[in-house]
Amino acid sequence: MGGQLKLYPQYGQLVEALDGQFMSFHNNANDTSFKHLLQLLQKADMIICPVDCVDHEAFLLVKKYCESFDKLCVLLDRSSIATFQQGIHALTCMATETEVFC
Repeated sequence: MGGQLKLYPQYGQLVEALDGQFMSFHNNANDTSFKHLLQLLQKADMIICPVDCVDHEAFLLVKKYCESFDKLCVLLDRSSIATFQQGIHALTCMATETEVFC
C-alpha cells in the first residue's frame, strides 16, 4: 500500500516474479473514506506498506487492520526498490516461518 507511483511497475515485477499479484493503493486527496483501501486489504494475503508515502490515517488503518486480522504485513521506512525487496524477503520469511535464509 502506498509507495512511489513511478516505482509501481518495478514493485509489480518483483511481486510477479514470485507468482504474486501486485495491488496498490495511492491515496487520493479527495477520498477520505478509505473504502478502496479496505477492499484491497481484504483481498491481500500479504501487505507491504512504505510509510514514507502514505498519510498518517492510511498508515494507522493498515497497521490496525493487519493486527486485527492477522495479515502478514511489513512496514517499510522508505519506498525504494531495495527496501521493497527487503520487505518481500521479510514477508517470505514470515510466511514460511523459517529463519534458515532470513
